[in-house]
Amino acid sequence: MRLLVRCDTDCYAYSDDGPTPLARRGEGYDGGKPMWDKQPELREKSMAKGYWIAHVTVKDPEGYKKYVAANAEPIGRFGGRFLVRAGKYEIRRGPERQRHVVIEFDSFERAKACYDSPEYQAAAKIRDAYADVDILIVEGYDG
Repeated sequence: MRLLVRCDTDCYAYSDDGPTPLARRGEGYDGGKPMWDKQPELREKSMAKGYWIAHVTVKDPEGYKKYVAANAEPIGRFGGRFLVRAGKYEIRRGPERQRHVVIEFDSFERAKACYDSPEYQAAAKIRDAYADVDILIVEGYDG
């Protein structure tokens, strides 16, 4: 579930279930910072997304296509969505890799579960035969 708080005269939380009134000015909302400090239970309703960030050097493009085909099922099953897949880039610092990939998941936990799944681990074995990869799983900022 994603929670977005919008406060002008009234303060509402917008989620998949629709708007929920939180407070009116003078009733706990002072128009300043978000209400997380005053109502910490709201933070629990908000779930930061999880991301895979991968930097890849493909050693065998034809073989790598087998990995691309094999990763589609587990990534899709866990709700992964490609935000970056190859594309134009500029290295500003650090070692260069040919491809850069960012995949978004509904939560950090789902991102980890996908990577650790037997289906993805089978795909990763294929990947490792045809590419050098640096990959990390990171929780998105929800502040």
